[in-house]
Amino acid sequence: MVNSLPAGRDPVGTPFRLPNNILIGGNMLGRGVTVEGLAVTYITRRATRDTNADTMEQRARWFGYKEGYLDVCRIYLTSQLRDDYTQLLQHEDDFWDALDRTHRQGLSVRDWPRLLRLNVATGVRPTRTNVASFRQFRPEGWYVQNRLVEEESRASSNVGVARGFFERRPTEARTFGNVTHLVLERCPTEELISDLLARVDTVGTDWESTYVVEYLARLVVGGRLPSLDVLLMVEGRARERAKSGGRVNPMQGRSPGRAPADPQYYPGDDNLHGGAPQLQVHIIQMRGGEVTQEVTTTAFALYIPQNDTRFDLRYVVRDPQ
Repeated sequence: MVNSLPAGRDPVGTPFRLPNNILIGGNMLGRGVTVEGLAVTYITRRATRDTNADTMEQRARWFGYKEGYLDVCRIYLTSQLRDDYTQLLQHEDDFWDALDRTHRQGLSVRDWPRLLRLNVATGVRPTRTNVASFRQFRPEGWYVQNRLVEEESRASSNVGVARGFFERRPTEARTFGNVTHLVLERCPTEELISDLLARVDTVGTDWESTYVVEYLARLVVGGRLPSLDVLLMVEGRARERAKSGGRVNPMQGRSPGRAPADPQYYPGDDNLHGGAPQLQVHIIQMRGGEVTQEVTTTAFALYIPQNDTRFDLRYVVRDPQ
């Protein structure tokens, strides 16, 4: 049966007259068609150059294979499609593991962070844009909070949570050039999530706490990040920052006018990580610029090493815009 024949329009409803039949694609093998007794599949191209995960899964005829004749089943596909379906399998396993973990924690499915383990750079998107808006979420390098909580009560609560987190743990005052920070070495990632990140209120900012927490949790589950260093910048004292364009830069740069060989040289907040994952907690006093009311608040900065396959979990998340 070939796709140009009238009888080829409905392969499911058409009785086969021969013991062996070849169905050639096109519209008759549209999405969602399952062929009974399918034993051999050839798939030679994507539906489009940039394809959708839901479409690709519906084109995977071998999902209908049966255990009773598994010994004669064969699949032939290109290396690109092999990589595509490998990525989809990883996505599926990650998806169900995350949902099961949410269920065990007793959380509502409404509170389940929708992180889909897909790399859109490979041309595989979750679905059509008119079905759901999405964007890539991939912490790599510095992920810095630039839009801060300005409501005084929420900001004060966050500052209390942050300072209390460090007060209850053994920290070391460590000097970098002419600046001293409190360093909590090898903090268990699960403690960091439950006692700090999950307790601060960052709603309305650009620090996507739900996604950050879920990303770190998946690294923990995978045995990739059991702990990391956490820094309370300048020992918890508030740094003054002005707001411009609705944004605040909490990071302090390197020492101006000093050479790196100078013992008083400060390399800048973004050069303290030593190539390892690190979370910095900044206490910020917003003053000047566009600030209409002075407030002391928090800002977070997470460093994930670039080009390190252990942490290279690329996710697609819902885009509220």
